[in-house]
Amino acid sequence: MKIIGIFEIHDAFANQRSTRRHGGKNENKTIIEIKTIKEKSTAGEGQTIDVLVRVVPPERNNTESKRPKLNLSVVLDRSGSMGGEKMQYAREAAKYCIDQMLTTDRLSTVIFDQSVDVLIPSQEVRNKAAMRSEIDRIEARGSTALHEAWVRGLAGE
Repeated sequence: MKIIGIFEIHDAFANQRSTRRHGGKNENKTIIEIKTIKEKSTAGEGQTIDVLVRVVPPERNNTESKRPKLNLSVVLDRSGSMGGEKMQYAREAAKYCIDQMLTTDRLSTVIFDQSVDVLIPSQEVRNKAAMRSEIDRIEARGSTALHEAWVRGLAGE
């Protein structure tokens, strides 16, 4: 493991992106991107702010072996505390996962509040548009049944 950099975000980065680049003679690629979540941060010194961190792995060349098939279960909290932007970010993250998967990978999606439902049973990722559409239908409501949701997610339901 190679440590590329340690970042400290200051209020000056509000609504901006900070990137760390890596490369040799002929390459200069962004590998870490940090962006504040809110338009303007009101955090003072010693306080924390929420940021999105995107780490981009190096590109693989054709001589490297293919990655193993994935079997991913996405478990999403749809309780009332997830209203507004939180649910929007959760849906976007789930759809991003779907977009990165191969058609030979498997995905299931479990959603929970006071009850637990299997939104997408474990299946190969053959129809990404339909899976994304199911994710878009998730709305925040109710209270939370976290334990049962994790158990069903681990079971790959």
